[in-house]
Amino acid sequence: MKVTRRSFGRLLGGLCLTPQIAPALVIKRLPLAPTYPVQESSDPTSSRFLDAIRDHETLSLYYHGGSSPGILRRFRPTELYRHTPGGPIIASGHCMLRGSTRTLRLDRVRLA
Repeated sequence: MKVTRRSFGRLLGGLCLTPQIAPALVIKRLPLAPTYPVQESSDPTSSRFLDAIRDHETLSLYYHGGSSPGILRRFRPTELYRHTPGGPIIASGHCMLRGSTRTLRLDRVRLA
């Protein structure tokens, strides 16, 4: 008997609907890390991001991280925060290059 991707998918789907097996397949979510919002900063990059959030602007930047480092991106930030007090500042927002929400560490950002 030949097993195709489709038949294997149907088998797995059927198993997930079986009441005895379904609870074993539940994925536990990890709790989200606490965030500390950044409201002001003396760092020029952070200050520019805060201005862009306040004015609903899109920034042009180079991000030296991720799957394609050094590519020019257009990014509309929505929030700045840290996971630990004194830790790296992280920006969350919409990346026009990827067409979805992304998070960027500001120590890896160079404004264009």
